[in-house]
Amino acid sequence: MNFTYLLDLASLTFVLGSLLSITAVVRFQSSQFRLLADAALPAGLVGFLIGVVGMLAAESDPSRIASALAVAILTVLYSGTVRLLLSDTLNQPVSTEHSMIGKILGTLGFLTMTAWAMLTVSPAGVVVFWEPQVAVTLISFTGLIVGSGRILNMEYSRG
Repeated sequence: MNFTYLLDLASLTFVLGSLLSITAVVRFQSSQFRLLADAALPAGLVGFLIGVVGMLAAESDPSRIASALAVAILTVLYSGTVRLLLSDTLNQPVSTEHSMIGKILGTLGFLTMTAWAMLTVSPAGVVVFWEPQVAVTLISFTGLIVGSGRILNMEYSRG
């Protein structure tokens, strides 16, 4: 079996770059790896959405569909692997006390990785992600996730 099909530099860069930007929040403290384990799958799902939108945008150019499909599938695979590797940390308590500068750096890093992935995957660039229907869909999903987290009183939707 040839495992080179499981390697995609864009997907790996997106997942690892996103998680490294999140580690800016905890200042690379090994006791805070639970935050990375908790953030791995949502980061992979963002990559999945970017890949799916890239596939839909590449309908007219079938040669671009494969790279967008690779991003869609492999970001979930890579983030699941990171979560599995850090699964021992899921029993650790989560500290919600983080500096504002760390939160800003983590958020900016994640947004930078997301914009980079959008430019890499889509033949039309970031423009395809800002069409009204796509923007409303992404905002609706985000609102649904955050709103259900608040209603269910889940930890990840706070601070």
